[in-house]
Amino acid sequence: MTKDRTRTTLKTIAAEAGLGLSTVGLILNGRGDELGIPQKTQQRAMDVARRQGYRPNSLALGLVGKSTQTVGLLLPSSPFFPQNLSAQEISIRLYRKGYQTYLVDSLHDHDVILDALAEMAARRVDGVVFSTTNHMLTPEILRALKPFPVTVLMSHEPLERGSLWAHAIWETIQSGVDEMMDHFITTGRRKPMMAVNLGKSNLSKVAAFQTALTRHGLDAADEKALFNTPIHNPPRYDYYSYFLERFESQKLFSRDFDALFCTSDEGAAAAINYLEQHGRRVPEDVAVVGLNNAPWTRAMKPPLASISWRATDSWELVLRRLIERLNDPGMEPGTDELTTHFVRRDSAG
Repeated sequence: MTKDRTRTTLKTIAAEAGLGLSTVGLILNGRGDELGIPQKTQQRAMDVARRQGYRPNSLALGLVGKSTQTVGLLLPSSPFFPQNLSAQEISIRLYRKGYQTYLVDSLHDHDVILDALAEMAARRVDGVVFSTTNHMLTPEILRALKPFPVTVLMSHEPLERGSLWAHAIWETIQSGVDEMMDHFITTGRRKPMMAVNLGKSNLSKVAAFQTALTRHGLDAADEKALFNTPIHNPPRYDYYSYFLERFESQKLFSRDFDALFCTSDEGAAAAINYLEQHGRRVPEDVAVVGLNNAPWTRAMKPPLASISWRATDSWELVLRRLIERLNDPGMEPGTDELTTHFVRRDSAG
């Protein structure tokens, strides 16, 4: 019986042929010669595909060199990435311009991303929007991105894209952290601390916080400035409970601080609850600030101060740059930088 042309089939063919998923997807869709894949390699993949009963998609093969009017969106579902709330909006706008979107949750997982890019290559999407970080741009992922005519990268940090032909859009957290720290100093806070998971994805946030401390002559040493909240394994997505458990188990109340910056609004909400349970008033004793500026932060008591990633501006820019490059795939790679800003509310004093 002929197997369906699914991601599992691509994996099976790639495993038996000893080739990468992206390479197999491109060969089976007739792009091997176009991208300079050796004939022996192409033949090996096709032989394995025939043995496994793979039937090439004649429509896809007929589209070689033509637009498929599709765009791949590779985004993480984590609430730490609030710009994903606009994925539906960008899909609607692209639909109105004649494009279908193929949305995949990256799950922050290297293998998931490689599989998704292989599937997008097999679907011959005209462009990819990829929300990423530097530590996810491994050599394997950079290679998997190269076949796409148009690639737009999004990040919360400056990206090291090497020779990848891709437009980069990033939002630097430093400006928002500087505004927050200026407010702390103005309101008499001299012992700010950051509650953060000290993983690779948060290195830029930690650096921004310590830079702001140093600028004001405050102690930026890790043991003074940082309260580590190591992530659960496997990760959990109830971030309020996660932070609350970390605060309880690691006795946050025993640390000496008068301001707390958390790397999510959920974490900041948990901190307010935890501190008040241990007799510390917010903001009189401790100022608390979150990150992401979620809509519900305004409804808290006290209303939660936060640093905003400017998600709407970011997505407007992504859409504009994507359309520009879909219309002219030969455009030189460019860079756009957006700044964050501090949204002052009562929890910060």
